[in-house]
Amino acid sequence: MRFFLCALMVLSVQNLFSKQYPNSIYEKARRAGVPMKTFDRAIDELHYSTFETYSRKDVLTIFDLSKPSTQKRLYVIDLQNGDVDKYYVSHGSGNGLKSRRAKKFSGYNRYGANMTPLGPLKTYRRSFSGDNKTSDSEDYGTVREPGVGTFRGLNILDLDPAGPNNQDIGRMAFHSKLYTTDWFRRKNGRMGNSNGCLALRPQDINKVIKRTVGGSLVYVAVGNDPVEWY
Repeated sequence: MRFFLCALMVLSVQNLFSKQYPNSIYEKARRAGVPMKTFDRAIDELHYSTFETYSRKDVLTIFDLSKPSTQKRLYVIDLQNGDVDKYYVSHGSGNGLKSRRAKKFSGYNRYGANMTPLGPLKTYRRSFSGDNKTSDSEDYGTVREPGVGTFRGLNILDLDPAGPNNQDIGRMAFHSKLYTTDWFRRKNGRMGNSNGCLALRPQDINKVIKRTVGGSLVYVAVGNDPVEWY
């Protein structure tokens, strides 16, 4: 009996955290195609955490790795009004090289090189100009898309690990490259692969960074599956 009551109290507390927003927030997310069980887990992650973990709790980003890269699978959700913006985003080559879909996953039971890690990530407090050369001498500030033109002034936003399963990952970031463009996707029937980073189209990258920078949660999952399954 005591065990039953304790379990009931835990479920009640979880429900309180998961359902603290108006129903309209959940309805807009559902209509946009957000995996709702993952949405609930991400909300719990936000509100069981301290301010030091996520200093911004007005916006939530979910990356659904169950969808192919030919679909918009990055959801940026405004937790104040429920608006959802959707974006194309690449997965790491370790998840599936030259593949529309991710086939392998870096989670609790497996860590792989060049994989986009499952679970919670946190956006860095400020972004950086992509024109600054990185250690591998790549230029992330300019993308030249054939038949379209040149995108300049693109930024990078680092993503820090925020879960027990992804503390050992290498550098993660939002950035843009040629393989994220519409031209590349249409030519190859898929987006190209990153080294694990969440790479976005050049016309989207600065918009997403501006919306999420400063300590917000980015939650990576495979549909509605718990990340602990992987």
